[in-house]
Amino acid sequence: MQNKILIFFIYLLSLSIIYPQKGQISTGNKMANNVNFSYADTVNTNQKINNPPGVDTSESISRIHFQATIGLCEYLSYGIGYNFNKNNALLIKRHGMVLGDVAMGGAWGLKYTYSFQSKIFIKNISITASLINELSLDKTTYNRDRFVKGGAIEIATSRKKDFDSGIVFQYEIGISVSKILDREIHVLPNFKIGLNYNF
Repeated sequence: MQNKILIFFIYLLSLSIIYPQKGQISTGNKMANNVNFSYADTVNTNQKINNPPGVDTSESISRIHFQATIGLCEYLSYGIGYNFNKNNALLIKRHGMVLGDVAMGGAWGLKYTYSFQSKIFIKNISITASLINELSLDKTTYNRDRFVKGGAIEIATSRKKDFDSGIVFQYEIGISVSKILDREIHVLPNFKIGLNYNF
């Protein structure tokens, strides 16, 4: 009789091991879901770090570029910029300008370029905002103690921008509007040629 009772208890114990209670299964599923959520959250965080907003990392293009040009109104320019994608780029540049028949000046500029698909020769449009901080005028005709001596805005267009690494020829045609403080506004056409180097 004792053997039968012992066998019966062993049978019940085996059933509890093979078929766990429903509450135990739910607890296991919750733990698994928490692990899966933590993993997915980690992946999403890594994607946000590796793919910052505004930068399309899926495009294989050269990001950093150096640009140097010579021209009419803007007789010398050089700067370094960043290509966010195949449509948007920024460039910080130093350039010399002809300010009408009054003077020549040096300025710091920020250039934004938007590139697009087109069937005509115009492939991008750029706008440059500059602060003039140097003038060829002497102290007797102008107060040169000011750091900012004027400003300028240029709107230009050119051929399609090349995003592959290496050196490419470029040209720009545009209009420059400049003003020295306490002087009149000057509007001049501008034509530039130069080189663009993509790192």
